[in-house]
Amino acid sequence: MPGDLSEDLWEQLRRKQGTWLDWADACQSLQRQGESSLAIFENTGFEPIQQNQIVVAAQVYRGLGDHLQDEAVRSYFAQRGSDILYELRILSLEDRVAALGLIWQQKLDALEARDLAKAMKEPRPEEFGGAPGDALAYQVWKACQMRLEPMEKARLIARGLKFAQSAPARRALEKLLSDLVSPPPAPAPRLPLYRYDAEDPVPRVIPFAGALPLPPEAIAPIPLILPQPPFGVVHTEGPSAWIALPGWHSIRDAEDPVAVTCTASYLEPLIDQAIAPGEELLLLVVDRAQRLWHPDSFFLVERDGTLALTWSEAAPETKIWGRLVLAVRPKRYFDEAAAQELWHLEE
Repeated sequence: MPGDLSEDLWEQLRRKQGTWLDWADACQSLQRQGESSLAIFENTGFEPIQQNQIVVAAQVYRGLGDHLQDEAVRSYFAQRGSDILYELRILSLEDRVAALGLIWQQKLDALEARDLAKAMKEPRPEEFGGAPGDALAYQVWKACQMRLEPMEKARLIARGLKFAQSAPARRALEKLLSDLVSPPPAPAPRLPLYRYDAEDPVPRVIPFAGALPLPPEAIAPIPLILPQPPFGVVHTEGPSAWIALPGWHSIRDAEDPVAVTCTASYLEPLIDQAIAPGEELLLLVVDRAQRLWHPDSFFLVERDGTLALTWSEAAPETKIWGRLVLAVRPKRYFDEAAAQELWHLEE
């Protein structure tokens, strides 16, 4: 139980005599005498959190000193509003005085005072000035940049205009209001910008010579095609045909590729096996830079004035025009027969 020397302080708190400033002084005096917050609560009913609030609020109030010159505001907060003063503890002395003026004028409660203090601590653009009301107006302006329903946005703007204290801040909010009535022109869409990645299968454009069998004159005039960086632009002169293929390894590695077509029935005698319906077209890519015979590959050779695809164990005696590096079948969404095939022309 409390001693006789501090009985007056205990009685003051139990009966809540005086103002909240007196209660704060009594709590602080008892704490200095060694009484715990819990003991004060058990004997007076002042919860520890309330004790802390009024003690801190009293420090904020008395710290204002002569800086708070409005006697009406000073007198008001001497009687009530400790919860509001507590929320202003995070502000500088100058900002506390300015905030109290707005709180008094707008009759803000403790929760609104907390929002005001947080808003004043946050950096804001020059047009929203240094006045405390402009800090709240800026919070409204930021909230309106989000996707809100027009009615919600109009309600927020009205609240912001209520607090805005400078002309630039009011103009910024009024512009938001006018945009609700007359929306600004839609902005340009985002550019679908993309950068090639090193692993991307960049397509390659290949000259197309025609369908086999062909005369040598169909391929001989086609010049070496060198795509120009950075986007692989191909320059041509005169009539020509082209085909774009994915950047598979065999396509990327080919030095001087030319594409031709043939039917499946044209190739089947070479391998003695059906590879596709007889009249289905296949696309063949021949690398003219590879003219050294190898028994593991098919080659395009000249035979009796005509170009033909062939294979043999020994090097042919006729002129070699290039090595077959890839054979491509047309795209099929689903081909059950293809799933049964065991032979494919590959690199």
